[in-house]
Amino acid sequence: MVHVSSSSYDVYPPYRWEILKIKCRNMALADDVDLKKIAHDTHGYTGGDLAQLALEAGLQAVRGQLHMVDVDADELDEAVVKAIKIRMCDMERSKSSFTTN
Repeated sequence: MVHVSSSSYDVYPPYRWEILKIKCRNMALADDVDLKKIAHDTHGYTGGDLAQLALEAGLQAVRGQLHMVDVDADELDEAVVKAIKIRMCDMERSKSSFTTN
């Protein structure tokens, strides 16, 4: 079921959840991330919007946890990279800065 709204396609909530699961499957998510809640709270978002939301949340996570990275090192420590996870606050921050038509 697809609901047409303001010349874009709003994705029905269960499908938003499925899209978020696909877009986040290769991302390190913290235990507090609730994709069902995000899917519920993103009324009016298209599939592309959800993909952008996930990408922006990843960038928010890196920015928020940059203190863990040694910027003077020649290479990134793999353990540090694996320790950086997308948290629910990163998803919420990304969602709050995102606008839909």
